Amino acid sequence: MDRSHVTVLANLYAQLGPLIERVNAVQEEMYVIKKNITHSFPSTLVGQKRLPERYHGSVLKKRRTSADSTILLLPDEILLKILRLLDIRSLLSFAVTCKDANFAVNEEMLWFPIQHRYFRNIECLTFPAKNGDNIPSVMSKRMLALKNWREIKYQQASLVLGNIKIQACMHPILSDSVYLASKNDILELNTITGDKLSNIPIPSNCVDFCCDSNNIYVSSTDIVRVFDTKTKELKYSINELMSHGNRIKVSQNHLAVGLWDGNIKIFNPEHGRLISSIPGHKSPIHSLSGISKDIIASGSSDRTIKLWNIQGKSLCSLTDHTKTVTAIELCQGASHIISGSKDCQLKYWDIQSETCIQSYTNPVDITTLSWRGESIFISGDSLGNLFIWDIRTQSKPICALKNHTSSIVAATLSEKKLVSCDSSKRVAIWDFSRIVPDAPR
Repeated sequence: MDRSHVTVLANLYAQLGPLIERVNAVQEEMYVIKKNITHSFPSTLVGQKRLPERYHGSVLKKRRTSADSTILLLPDEILLKILRLLDIRSLLSFAVTCKDANFAVNEEMLWFPIQHRYFRNIECLTFPAKNGDNIPSVMSKRMLALKNWREIKYQQASLVLGNIKIQACMHPILSDSVYLASKNDILELNTITGDKLSNIPIPSNCVDFCCDSNNIYVSSTDIVRVFDTKTKELKYSINELMSHGNRIKVSQNHLAVGLWDGNIKIFNPEHGRLISSIPGHKSPIHSLSGISKDIIASGSSDRTIKLWNIQGKSLCSLTDHTKTVTAIELCQGASHIISGSKDCQLKYWDIQSETCIQSYTNPVDITTLSWRGESIFISGDSLGNLFIWDIRTQSKPICALKNHTSSIVAATLSEKKLVSCDSSKRVAIWDFSRIVPDAPR
């Protein structure tokens, strides 16, 4: 806590000190009166509740209440301002001291600014939480996952599915659910039990797919089909691609399709209406980022990375790769890019200066990238290596996750889990959300 925070707290207590002292004095007077009543009439209930044990001679330990903590007697608005100055660990420790403290901390308006402070590059949760958990409980689990990511602690599981061939995509809301794609269907899998939850038949060859909380978007040669995540039924199709769809990404209010002819088409994901058409590259598009702050990045076999706004205006072109750009991710609020290529190079770019800040050399060509948030990203390659990198470190990965023996075709992650699959149809699940012993590095 810096000096400005200390000054704010000191001023608040200076102004509210006399009032709190008077409230405490009145409470003590009321306790004395209730104590006398209870001694005179032991069976009497005061205010429909038995008096605290300390007021009728019991030596039993009493649960702490707001009467023991003057900060809980402050007006809600002032209490909220003070709690916002605390870090997450202090808030969670405060929440378990008593029922009233837990109630005070279980306030949605308190946690949104704190989430942005601690999970700046990760999507913030919308409360109330699922499964009856209160907000402190949810945030405690998030902090555990964050700690495990930083320390590379995880639980691992894997399975082999005979009909899985290419992609994987984590459900954006349910981290216990993942979608897997073969040529002719989309399979929903429970990442805890390994059970198949649903199956969506695809009439033609699935090239790529993605999903959001409402829809599953499947690119099949010259058509895009959109399915409802709940009913798994077809909602609509997009037929006006004019070329084969090679990559597809959805984010916010935009659905982007990278085409074999090098162009990009952007649609409204709700009804499939065309927003813009971008004449992008001279060769097929092999990588496409999500859209952040109306910016999209694309990589191609012409060895370039290009950035556009959603209206189709070219923002910049990055040309340091010497072979096909196979993977690309926008990160840190669209201010930086991470790219991977068949030239075995991972590059971290500053968009404003259009320069490569850091290069990482991989043993073989890169096949997939996923941005974790903060400073961590994951890469997969054609030998089955899955590496965790930190942009703050120099040249070497901080950890290698070992499970695959063939080319990584997809790696998708949520805040708590990483799911990867390879060309031999093995699916690996790495769970960072539990208390686990040190993982092998």
